[in-house]
Amino acid sequence: MKNISFLYLLAGVALCVIITGCVYPANPVYVSSILIEEELWLNKGSSVTLTAEIYPPNATNKNVWWFNDDDNEDIVDVDAESGLVTALNTGEAVITVFARDGSRVTGSIKIIVPDFITEIPDSLVFNNDNYPVFIGSNLSLINNLFITPSVNLKNFIWSSSNTDVANVNQSGLVTGISAGDAVITVSSFLDPEVSADVLITVREVNEAVIMTPQEIFESLKGQKVITYGWADMANDGAGMSYANPANLTLIEGPSTLAKRQAFTNAINSDAHKFIIVSGDIDLSDGKIWDVPGGLPGAGKEYFNQFQTTAPFRRVNGDISFNIGSNTTIIGINNARLMFGGLVIRNGKNNIIIRNITFWDAHGSTDNDTNRPGYEDSKASATALQIENNPGGHSIWVDHCKFTDGTCSDLSRNYNHDGAFDIKHGRYITVSWTEFTNHDKVMLVGSSDGAAYLNPTDRQITLHHNYFHGVTQRMPRTRGTQMHIYNCYYKNIGNDDNGGSYMGPGVNAQFIVENNYFEPKVKSGSKTIEWMDSIANRAIVYYNGNNIANNNTSWWGRVSPSVKPWIPGYIYSLKNNSELPTLIPERAGPTLVFVK
Repeated sequence: MKNISFLYLLAGVALCVIITGCVYPANPVYVSSILIEEELWLNKGSSVTLTAEIYPPNATNKNVWWFNDDDNEDIVDVDAESGLVTALNTGEAVITVFARDGSRVTGSIKIIVPDFITEIPDSLVFNNDNYPVFIGSNLSLINNLFITPSVNLKNFIWSSSNTDVANVNQSGLVTGISAGDAVITVSSFLDPEVSADVLITVREVNEAVIMTPQEIFESLKGQKVITYGWADMANDGAGMSYANPANLTLIEGPSTLAKRQAFTNAINSDAHKFIIVSGDIDLSDGKIWDVPGGLPGAGKEYFNQFQTTAPFRRVNGDISFNIGSNTTIIGINNARLMFGGLVIRNGKNNIIIRNITFWDAHGSTDNDTNRPGYEDSKASATALQIENNPGGHSIWVDHCKFTDGTCSDLSRNYNHDGAFDIKHGRYITVSWTEFTNHDKVMLVGSSDGAAYLNPTDRQITLHHNYFHGVTQRMPRTRGTQMHIYNCYYKNIGNDDNGGSYMGPGVNAQFIVENNYFEPKVKSGSKTIEWMDSIANRAIVYYNGNNIANNNTSWWGRVSPSVKPWIPGYIYSLKNNSELPTLIPERAGPTLVFVK
């Protein structure tokens, strides 16, 4: 294939001035912009001819050259004149299109060659003609699109007829902007004639349209979900669905022992269960509340009881309850799980937790720190943890909040350990979740031992999460394929504990894309604190973030130019500059279920 370098293209344009026969009108209209799709997935061995829209439409010379970076010649081949691109090997490459009229205007498209096969569908059909969306809320149209035959959800182009009413991103996620109607169109990139339209009606939210618990259950049970992360690769690529039992389990009323027992009994089973929690559940059964009418979490006497002889161990252990497989938990009416934690272990799977606040999973140091020799003892209480090999898998935590509540434990974990820790776990997505007022946020893999070195043992996506007023471990990992995109970090660390944003450890493989990092509270901050070893180095692909990786120490690391693996799930990236406004407004338990 013909491949012409950028330097020669410039030289060719210059020669047109002096070579006879290269004729231009006296007042040519130069190209002002070239529009082309951002991304194309192409099967290995297949080819497609790229096209671009030239603006203005009356440009005198609309001819273009196509060229490939020399570093990517083993991934794709492109014909400079025709734009015919052929996928050679798995990987990513950027193809640049160059206007040939001397304007020096360019455009680019990313070509992704996955290690699986994508196909052109025969048909695209929505399961309804019209969908309601409320101002400020979202709807995933991929969940409502029938694709025949069933193919990988790539290579689709999404567009809106009225972006002032409803926007749609290239993952099919619609956002309501203002009241009105808009038509959303989806088409196959490889064959635009294969397409479908659907009407979106955007409305304002009011009390009359809020769903009852039963309506939430009936509208969601058994429905497939798209999490835009690793959870979408669960069940051999089929993804996840809400639990589909015959009946709803509704946990409501005042926070009492009976309410706690109803909840913890319900989540323990492996049978399909769809649980809606309304209001507070005190997992401690009142053990660590203060005096009646006081602030919750102030009384710690239950955990501050220690043996009177060495090693002066804590008398009362952490409060935690197991979650079984096939569990959907959704919160309404400011649902909070308070003063205890939940555990997913031993391969439990297909678990969805949405719109819940995890409030002050309280504990205390494992040994009495007032005794000489035990001053460094620390707490072990964690709000949500996934543990034991093989650990839990196929898990989606969305629009939740993790906080220590009224307890301040930011400089050292006297009363808490992790917010959400994952020793072992695959196919996990954590999205639109708020982490605040906590020290050690997320530990992935608990030691540098051999059991924690395989990256495919832990496969996790963090996207659109809000980390603020926290100290460290966002996340701290070992042996993990970790994808972090469009997260917002603010007010990280404190004067006593500088902390860190993220800590890639032994054999961790990070993809860090389009995040926004506010300056840390303590000077000398590190975007990435390397915590690996010479024998088992971490890999961090770092691109599109608002600040550079300002700590590339330890053996002179640099960010690789290609991703350590190619995410097989669909996702789209927002510009990092949008996040300081978008994330605080929408992250956390902000979901409102409407008719």
